[in-house]
Amino acid sequence: MKFFRWITWIIFFVGIIVIIYGFTKSPFIPYQDPTPEMTNEFIAETEMSETIMTYGFWICIISLCIKTVIGLLRKRQIKNKKGYI
Repeated sequence: MKFFRWITWIIFFVGIIVIIYGFTKSPFIPYQDPTPEMTNEFIAETEMSETIMTYGFWICIISLCIKTVIGLLRKRQIKNKKGYI
């Protein structure tokens, strides 16, 4: 069971890294008086970075859910060893 606890933390931190990567990948300041091509490029880069950050968010949420389920199963296993139903 310790192996699964470590794996869930690793997956959680991978999600955090993906969120940080998506944040740094985004364009910070839009161009001043942009041409239509520059505006399209800015919008495409913004959508890509938002998608990357969304994937990182869901990776973190799923890993925390898995960690919660493993914790509940572990508590149940400990109760069963003590003689509880």
